[in-house]
Amino acid sequence: MKIKHINEINEAGDEIIMVYDFDTTEAQAFGEQLLKLVSGEQQEIDIREIEFIILENCELKLRIADIDTGIHPEEDSGSNFICKLTRSSYSAMAEVVKAYDSENNTGYHWLYNINTPIDFLFSSGGTW
Repeated sequence: MKIKHINEINEAGDEIIMVYDFDTTEAQAFGEQLLKLVSGEQQEIDIREIEFIILENCELKLRIADIDTGIHPEEDSGSNFICKLTRSSYSAMAEVVKAYDSENNTGYHWLYNINTPIDFLFSSGGTW
């Protein structure tokens, strides 16, 4: 599983953080990590600490928040990002990720629907 940041995907200058190049085992394991946020076992997950994920050109932290603000750059950093979502939003994200299996493995999914300049994409093939 790999994660990368892609700048200016359209004329509006929108960006994405893309989770891609993964198999069913990795998708299930990523979903289990998200459930740690949902259950309250963890308040934040630093993706650098997950063995099977390769961060290509950015760093990413997932953090529980009171409101959904999505992914934003951390202060004074162009390549370090933080995703702030509520438990219920991480729960919905975990459902999408864990639904990936050998029979449901094509296409892509946006991992949240928030009006923010940086979207979060889940795509095994790295396309959208």
